[in-house]
Amino acid sequence: MEAGAVDGAPKGASLGAGRGTLTRLLEELARGPGCEPGRSWAQGLQPGEVLDRFEILREVGRGGFGAVYEAVDRELGRRVALKTLRPGRSRDEWADEQLRKEAQAAASLSHPGIVTLHEACTCDRGPYLVMELLRGETLETRLRRGPFPVEEAVEVGLQAARALAHVHAHHLVHRDLKPANVHLGQDGRVKLLDLGLAHLLGRRSPTGGTPAYVAPEQWRGEDVDGRADVFALGAILFEAVSGQRAFEVKEERSSALDPDPAPTLRGKLPQRLVRLVARCLSKDPGGRPTAAQAAEELLALQRRIDRPRAVRRLAVLAAAGAVLGAAVATAVWRRVPLAPQEVVHGRVVVAVADFSNQTGEPELDGLSGLLITSLEQSRGLAVLTRPRMLDLARRPGRDEPSRVDERVGREAARAANARALLLTTVRRAGSAYSVDLRALEPTRDEALFGAHEEAATRDGLLAAVDRLSARVQSKLAAGVATAAMKVGTAVTPNVEAYASYFEAVNLLAESWDVPRARAALRRAVAIDPDFALARLLLAALARSYSGTDDEWQEHLAAVRRLGDRLPEKERLLAALVAAERPEELRARAGELADRFPEDKMALYLAGALAREEGQPDLALDRLRRAVELDPAFAPALVDFVMLAAGSSRTDEALAAARRAVAARPGPHTLAPLGLAHAARGEREEAVREVRRALDLGAGRVSDTAIDIARVLFWAGRLQESESALHAWRDCAEPSCGGALMELGLIQVARGRLRETSRLAERLGSLSPAWKVEAHNLAGAERLASGDLAGAADEWAQALRGPAALAYVGSLEAAATVAREMPVDSFRLDFYRGILAWRSGDRQAGAAHLGRGLAKDGSQAQALFWLGEMKAEAGEHEQAARALERFLATFKLDSGVFPHAIRSKARLQLARSQMALGRTSSARATLDHLLEELGQADPDLPALAEAKALRRRLAAGGPAQ
Repeated sequence: MEAGAVDGAPKGASLGAGRGTLTRLLEELARGPGCEPGRSWAQGLQPGEVLDRFEILREVGRGGFGAVYEAVDRELGRRVALKTLRPGRSRDEWADEQLRKEAQAAASLSHPGIVTLHEACTCDRGPYLVMELLRGETLETRLRRGPFPVEEAVEVGLQAARALAHVHAHHLVHRDLKPANVHLGQDGRVKLLDLGLAHLLGRRSPTGGTPAYVAPEQWRGEDVDGRADVFALGAILFEAVSGQRAFEVKEERSSALDPDPAPTLRGKLPQRLVRLVARCLSKDPGGRPTAAQAAEELLALQRRIDRPRAVRRLAVLAAAGAVLGAAVATAVWRRVPLAPQEVVHGRVVVAVADFSNQTGEPELDGLSGLLITSLEQSRGLAVLTRPRMLDLARRPGRDEPSRVDERVGREAARAANARALLLTTVRRAGSAYSVDLRALEPTRDEALFGAHEEAATRDGLLAAVDRLSARVQSKLAAGVATAAMKVGTAVTPNVEAYASYFEAVNLLAESWDVPRARAALRRAVAIDPDFALARLLLAALARSYSGTDDEWQEHLAAVRRLGDRLPEKERLLAALVAAERPEELRARAGELADRFPEDKMALYLAGALAREEGQPDLALDRLRRAVELDPAFAPALVDFVMLAAGSSRTDEALAAARRAVAARPGPHTLAPLGLAHAARGEREEAVREVRRALDLGAGRVSDTAIDIARVLFWAGRLQESESALHAWRDCAEPSCGGALMELGLIQVARGRLRETSRLAERLGSLSPAWKVEAHNLAGAERLASGDLAGAADEWAQALRGPAALAYVGSLEAAATVAREMPVDSFRLDFYRGILAWRSGDRQAGAAHLGRGLAKDGSQAQALFWLGEMKAEAGEHEQAARALERFLATFKLDSGVFPHAIRSKARLQLARSQMALGRTSSARATLDHLLEELGQADPDLPALAEAKALRRRLAAGGPAQ
C-alpha cells in the first residue's frame, strides 16, 4: 500500500495516522539487524515448532512472497495466522522510508473489511507478521467453481468497495486488488488481504499489481491513486458475474493498454450493474467513480422498495430499547468458537456469574450487570453474559436455571471455552460493604487470581465495581486499551435508581411488559434525573409506545445533554433512537451492526431496518448471522423466516425454524416453524405447529399471536385466527397496536366492517405513532365496502404503495410516493401498469404488471390486478388463472390491500369460471366465499353479490 493522491487528494498528503505501538514495532523491525531471510526461512516452519510464544499447527499456503501458517498463541490462547517470507526472499530490498510510511498505514486502518494485523515481530530467523486467522476461502478459489449469482456478486463487491473507501479515506492505495486478495469468510463477511504488506516484506514489481487487474496508468508506470483500485474492483465484478476476465494478458502485456473500449457485460443483467462495471473499467481514470461512490451504487442495486409490514415497523424501533437494557443489565452475548481457549476477534473470553449477595438487600442483585458493562469497555475482553450463560447451561430433562450461580457459571464457561470465570461476593458490615472476586480457570477449576474492594457506603459500590474491573483487565487483557468510561458515571451513582432500571430491563426481556417497565424507568429517573441509560430507554419506548412525541423529545434532549456519559454501543443506539429519516435509520443501524458484528441484537436491528428499507439481501445476511449466534432468538428468527420464505428460499426458512425448536422448544420457536411450513404450502404441518404454540401460551405474547393468526388465516381457519388475537381486542396500550391491526385485517376479510372501523378508531387513539396504521386499516375497510374515494382519502394520509394509491384513484399521492423509488423497483412496474390500465391500454398495463411479477413473484396484489384486467377484457381463462394464484399465494405479511380485496377476488373468479362454463368450480368458489362471510355485516355489498350469483348459478343463469 502506498501513500499518495487518492480520489483527488493532493499527492503527498499526510497519512493522518497516530504513531502507535504497531508503528513502532514495524519501524523497529525495519531497522533491526540485517539478516538473510531467504536462507533463514528456507526450511519453512513445521507443525509443533515454536516461534517465540507461537506454536505452529499447519501451513495454510504460500503466495508470491510469503508463507502463511496457522498457529496458536500459547500466552493468549488464540489462533492466529503467522506470515513469514517465503524461501529465497532477501531483506536487502527494503527501504526504511517506505517501510515507515507502510507502518503508519497498517496502524491507521481499522475496518471490518480489512484483515487485522495483530503484531509485527522479528527473531533470529527474520521478520514475521501475526495476523487475524480467517476461515473461508479466497474469491479466486470460489471463482474456479463458476460465476456468482448477481445478488452474491453485488454483495461481495459492496463489502469490498466499502473497505476500499476506508483505505482511500486514509490517503492510501492498495495497488494489488485481485481475487486472491479478497477473502470470503464463512460468516459471509468479505475482507481485503495483503494491503501493502507485500511491500513491507520486500516485494517490488514494475506495476505493483497483478497483470489482469492492473489499470492502464499503473501499467505505464504513472503515479496512481485510488482510481486504480476501483479499476481492479471493476475487473473483479466483471469476472464474478461473467466467469471471464475482462482483460487478456499475453507476454506480460494486458489488453487494458489497447486503444479499444473496455469490454461490457452481456446477458440478462441489471443495467445499473452493467453501467457501474463499465465506469469502473474506464481506461481514463477521470471516468471512474470513487470507491465510496461505487459502494453507494452497489447498495442501491440491493434495494427493493419496502414490502409493507405495518404490524412490525414500530416494534423495530422499540427493539432499540431492548438492546439498551441488554447492553447494561444483561449485556448482549458474543459468539464463542468451540476451540480451546479461543478468543473472539482477538479478545479473551470471560464469563461473569451473578453476584452472591449476602447483604439481604435485593437492590444489589444486579451488580453483575455493572461489572459486565465495565469489562466490555476493554478491547481485550469478550464477555459471556447472562442470557448466553443460561443458554449454555441448559440440559435436557433438567429444570431451566433461573440464575447464574457457581454451578451454572462453571458449566457455561466450560461449554464456551472461556479463559476465566469470575465469581463475586458482596457483604455488608455496618454501613460499609466489601466485594470479593475470585477468577477461576473453568476447565481445571484452578484459581487464577483474586481481588478485594471495599466501599464506605452502598453508593460507593459502583466505584468498587469499576476498580475490580480494572484489576481483572490488568490480569487478563494487559496492554490492551480500555475506553475511559466508569459505570458509576455512565449508569448512575445511585444504587436504588439502578435497581429500578434493572427491574425495567428484566420486565422487557422476559415479558415485554411495557407499562410496568416504563413505570420502573420513571422511578429511576425521578431518583437520578441524570441517569443517561434510563433516559435513553425511556426515549426509545416513548417513540414507539408511550403515545406522545413530547415525552420522546424530553428524554432525547436529556440523552443529548448526557451523551458523553454513554459507552460506545449506547452512543450508537442513541443515534438510532434519534434518527427520523428512513435513510438515517438505515445508516445508524448498519453502523451498529458493523461495529458489533457478533451482537445478535445489533444484527437484528440492522437486518429489520434493512428489510423495512427494501434491501432484502442485506437484511437476510444480517438476520442469518443473528440466528446463527442464537437459533432461538425469536425477533430475528421470525424476520428471517418471513424474509427467506418471501424470497422463495423456503428450505432455509424451514431449516432455521427447526434448529430453533431443537435448541429451545416453546411458543416463540413453534410459531416460526408453523410460518415456515405455511410458506411451503404444508397446511396440516403449519396448523399443527401453531396449535402447539397456542397450547403452550403463545396467545399471551402479541407478536407470536400475530404470527399464529396469519398461519390460521391462510389455512382457512378464520374463526381460529380471530380467536388467537381475541385477548387483545380491547387493549388500550400502544404495545397492543400490532395485534389490533392484524385483528382489524381479519375482520376486513370476514366482511365485519363495522368492527374494523371500531378497531381502526381504537388503533389511532393508542399513540401518534399508530395513526398511520389506523389510516391504512380504515382505507382497507372503505375499499372492502366499495368506497374507492374513501379508501383514497385514507391511504393518501398513510402514503401506501403507488400502485394501490393509483388503483383507488389517489393519483397525486401515488406520484409523490413513486418519485422516491429506485427506477428498477417492481413497485414502479405495478404503478405504471395501473396507470396504463386506467388510461385504457390494457395490453401495456398487463406488460408492466408482468415485468413487476418477474422481479418479485410474491407480490400477490399484482395477480389480482392482472386477473381483474383480463376479466374486463373478456379473457376469462387468463383471469381465472391469475385470481386462483392470488388466492393461493401465502405471504407471511400479506398486508392491507390483499385483505381488502379478498372477497372481490373470489367474486370475480366465480364470474370468470361461470363464463368458462365451469359451474362446479364456480359453485365451490361461491360456497367458500359465503362461508368466509358467514358472520359478515348484513348490508355488505360483497355478501349480497355472492348470494345473487349463487342463486343465478342454481337457476342455471349466466354470470352477468
